[in-house]
Amino acid sequence: MEKDFADLKAHGVSVVSVHPGNATEAAQMLTLARRAKMRFEIEVPEITEKAGLVRDAGLEPVYAQMLGGVYRGKATDRHLFQFEATAQSILIEPPVFDRGLPYTSGSGGTGEMKKSEPIGHYFPGMTDPIRAEIVVPVRQFDGQQHLKILPATISLAPTNAKPEIDSVTMQMPQVREIKNRKLYRLSFDLSGLKDARLDQVGVAVYWAYHGSRQYWMFGNGDVSACAASTRQALTRQVQKTLALWREANGGQFPSDVVFAARYGDECFYITGHLNGPAVNYPIWDYSEPAIERYRKQAPALEYPRTWGFPEIYGPQAYACWLYSLHESCAELAGVVHSELAAGAPGLLLFRNTTRAGVFDLVNDHDGSGPELLTRQLDLVHLDPYPVSAAGFNETTIPRDMSYYAGLARRYQKPLVPWMQAHTYGGPSGLQHPNPDQIDHMAAQQYRQGVDAVVWLGYGKGHTFPSVNPKSWERAGAFHHLLQTQRPPKPKPTLAVLRGYEAWAQSSLWNGKIRNPADWLLQQWLEVWAVQHDQPYDVFELPPSMTEADRTALENSLKAYAHVVSTMPREGAWVIGQGTTGKAIDPASAKDVRKRFEEEIQQRGWWPAGK
Repeated sequence: MEKDFADLKAHGVSVVSVHPGNATEAAQMLTLARRAKMRFEIEVPEITEKAGLVRDAGLEPVYAQMLGGVYRGKATDRHLFQFEATAQSILIEPPVFDRGLPYTSGSGGTGEMKKSEPIGHYFPGMTDPIRAEIVVPVRQFDGQQHLKILPATISLAPTNAKPEIDSVTMQMPQVREIKNRKLYRLSFDLSGLKDARLDQVGVAVYWAYHGSRQYWMFGNGDVSACAASTRQALTRQVQKTLALWREANGGQFPSDVVFAARYGDECFYITGHLNGPAVNYPIWDYSEPAIERYRKQAPALEYPRTWGFPEIYGPQAYACWLYSLHESCAELAGVVHSELAAGAPGLLLFRNTTRAGVFDLVNDHDGSGPELLTRQLDLVHLDPYPVSAAGFNETTIPRDMSYYAGLARRYQKPLVPWMQAHTYGGPSGLQHPNPDQIDHMAAQQYRQGVDAVVWLGYGKGHTFPSVNPKSWERAGAFHHLLQTQRPPKPKPTLAVLRGYEAWAQSSLWNGKIRNPADWLLQQWLEVWAVQHDQPYDVFELPPSMTEADRTALENSLKAYAHVVSTMPREGAWVIGQGTTGKAIDPASAKDVRKRFEEEIQQRGWWPAGK
C-alpha cells in the first residue's frame, strides 16, 4: 500500500477509497495514510437491497413490493389487456429481468463470466406472489378516476401448464431457472362489467423480492425505503462504520484522514433490462408504508398499477407515485447525512446517483431522483462512462454532466464525476481506455466546470497503473491541470422546469413514446447542451408546491434570460403542450431536434457568435 500511495500522490491523487475488515486493519491504514499524507473515502452500505442488514440490526425487514409478472408475453406492469365480461382464469409468469440470460451463476461484476449456468431471464430466486388485483376502468379519467379494482385469487399452475405466449423462446438454453420455473393461475370475475373498458384492463401482481446469491447484482432482499425498520437499521450501520474508525484511532474519529463517505451506489431498487415487451421495470414500492405515504400526497387518487396510462389513472397519480419513490429514497441519504454530522462533523457525503443515464426510465424507476438526492448530499457525483468496446460515445458526458452541473451550481455543491479507468467488457472481462480516450474524457469534463474527479479504478488488472501506463500518465496530467488551473464554471442563461407530472407520464409503449412532453424536453436539451454545448440549470418540480416554494422559484428564475418548461407557464417556452394521449415514434428524434434548432435560432436564444 505504501508504494501505491507514493505512486498515487505522484500522479496528483489525494483521496483513495478503503474498505478495512476491522479496526486493526483500519489503524494500519491510518498509519500509512498519515505517513504518505493521503486521505480516505469510506463506505456506508446500501440498505434498500440488503434485507440482511435490517435483520442484523435486530429488526424486522419490511420488504418492498414490486408490480411485475408476464401475461401473454407482455409485462403486466406496463401493458393493458382485453377480456370478456365473464369469469376468467389466466396463466402468468414470474417477473422477467431480461429477455435472455445475461449472466452466469457465481460470476463477479468485473471479471470474465464463469463457465457456469446462465441466469437472469427471470429475477433469480423469486418467491410466490403476495396478492393480485384486476383494474377495470369503467370510463376514462376526467379529473376523477372511474375504476373497479377486483381481487384475484392466486394458485400454482400445474407443472405441465404453458403460457399462451411464452417469454421463454426456443433459442434459450433449458437451464434450471427456466425448467424449474413456477407459473401461476389468476382467477377473477368480470361478469356484469360489459359496459366497462374491458380492452384496457390492468393485471396487478405484487411480489416481494428476497434476492439471490447466484449473482452479486441481485442482492439479498429489497426492503422499503419508507419503513421505520429500514431507516433504523441504516442509522445503526452508519454508527457502526464510525465506531470502527474511532476504535482504530484511539477513540476519536480520524477527521484528519477520513475525508468523505460514500453511501451505496446507483440504484436503490433492482430494475430489469428494458429490452423486450416481457421485461418488467418493475414498479416499486407497494409495501404498506409506501402506499400510506402516497395516499398522503394524493388522498383522492388510487395509486397506479400499470405504468404509462394517465388516461386511466390521471397524470397526478403518476407524478405523486414517482415523486414519492424518489423522495423516500433520498431521505435515506438524509438519514446517513444526519448521523455523519453528529458523529464525524465535516465528513462529506456522496453517492453515485445514476445507473443508466440521467434520462433513462430504468434510472427513474430504481428510485434515483437527481434534485432530491442533490439536496441531501455534499458532493454532486455521477458516472457518465463514454468508452465501450464500440469506441468513444461523444454524447454521454455532455448529456449527463450538463444536467448535473446545473444542479451543482444551483445548490452550490462541488461537482465530482466518476471517470472511467476501465470498461466493463461483458464476457471478455475488462477493457481499458487508451491515452487519447483519457484525454478526450478529461477535456469534456473540464468544460463542465468539475471541481475534482474520481477514477474507477486502480490496482492489479485495472488500466491504472500497469495495464496501460500511458493512460495513467495522461490521467496524472489532468489532475495537475485541475490543481493548477481550475476550470471556469459555465454561466447559464437558461432555466429548465422539469415537472414530475410530465416526467412521470412519458413512457415507451409498444415501441412509441406515449404522452411525450418530457421526451420532447430531452430532445430540446440534446440540441442545446449536447449539440451546441450550452449550459442550463434544471429545476425538478414536485407534483404540488407550497406558496413559499412558488415564491422561491419565481425569485430564482429572475436570474435567467430564458425559461423552458414542460408545464403551462406564462413567459416560458412550453415543450410538449397538447401532446397528452398522443404517441411519437422515437425514430423521429432527429427531425424533432432539427425543428427545435431552427426555432431556437429564430428566437435568437443562442449566445452572440454561436
